[in-house]
Amino acid sequence: MLPAGTHNKRVPYQCSVCKTATWPGGKVGEADQMRLSSVQHYIGRHLRSDTHVRNQRLADEVIEDHEIEVPCDGISPSDPATGGALVPLVWEAKLWCSMANFVELAKHSYTYDANEDSWTIRAADCLQQTQQNSVDPNQRHACAKCKSLASPRGIVRNLNRFMLKYWMAQILSCRLFQGDLALTQLMDKLRASAYYTQNKKKLDDMMRLDNARMQQWVRCSFLPDAQCSRKMKDFIDMIVRPSLQISVASVPSRLSDISAKFACILAGNEAEEQDLVDVKLAAAAISGRLQNHPLIQGLLLQVARMLEKQERGIFTMSGRRSQHTDLERDLVQDAGIQLAVAAGNNALARQFGLSSRSHVISMEVLEKNSLPVPPLSVCFPDTLRQNWVLVDQRNSKAHNAPKRVLPEFY
Repeated sequence: MLPAGTHNKRVPYQCSVCKTATWPGGKVGEADQMRLSSVQHYIGRHLRSDTHVRNQRLADEVIEDHEIEVPCDGISPSDPATGGALVPLVWEAKLWCSMANFVELAKHSYTYDANEDSWTIRAADCLQQTQQNSVDPNQRHACAKCKSLASPRGIVRNLNRFMLKYWMAQILSCRLFQGDLALTQLMDKLRASAYYTQNKKKLDDMMRLDNARMQQWVRCSFLPDAQCSRKMKDFIDMIVRPSLQISVASVPSRLSDISAKFACILAGNEAEEQDLVDVKLAAAAISGRLQNHPLIQGLLLQVARMLEKQERGIFTMSGRRSQHTDLERDLVQDAGIQLAVAAGNNALARQFGLSSRSHVISMEVLEKNSLPVPPLSVCFPDTLRQNWVLVDQRNSKAHNAPKRVLPEFY
């Protein structure tokens, strides 16, 4: 097989046996498409032709003693003579070899030549010697074992699996964190690649997945591997891991625009007062300072739920919280209990989606958490003294303040 476009042919192939005055190096034919079935059809038809059969018979009459053994150079995706099915995927092959930890872990031998920016691949069972090419003795020579790696059933299948993972991770990251323009540019780059041409149906099916299903697929594809290369670790840290840590169900459709606006506010010297308020609230939540104030967190969560329900035309806070975590439900419930108990207002509890009895606290719970039990102090002096001790412990007194003493009412 020759590179696409050679001799102005879409999928050219060359037969080194059939030489003519027009084709001194071998006749060049053309297949219809770069697909295995199409290439097999056209090359097979040529091999069965009378001209090729006659030329092959004449070539077989060459005395084998004159054949010269030369060292096997291995195959290279950049070399049309030995690259085979890897030649159209030379960019993908270089990316795959650079990101995979082939130097330490691969079964076959992978060597990178920085001067020529090319990879040399040798089979694990390389024959070390091969016959010299009589047409061009100066070209790269590869034995049959090494050439088998470049066949459509060789390492190309592993390359295709890797590239599918690579592109899906890139698309998911672009969907979540970048705008429509960046996504369009990425899709144009993918569709212009030889990999997309050979795997169009598979890629189109994958790109129709929504964000949640694509995130699940990427998570299953990039399993933890402590032995991956440095370049692969950087790709996982910058592209894969951020895409897997975010909850796609909570990502707004205009997240990229929101992120861009937030970055402009931080980078600019001036901002509107409302923008500064939003930034301060977001910074307080991100920094973790609100974690010490569960009442504020519960109020913010309930307000966000109220706004979300109003956008759907619902103006009551009752109903299921199926999309809320246990922590979110506990924060909202605790905030509602604190406000309802402080105000003695059952209607306020219902505004938080709580039942009228949700803020009824058992006395056993108060004792278990070392809290005062006011109702029992009316009837039992020991309980009154215990309540006083607990209150005294929870409320520190000022320096040089007189000692607190519980009057003896009983």
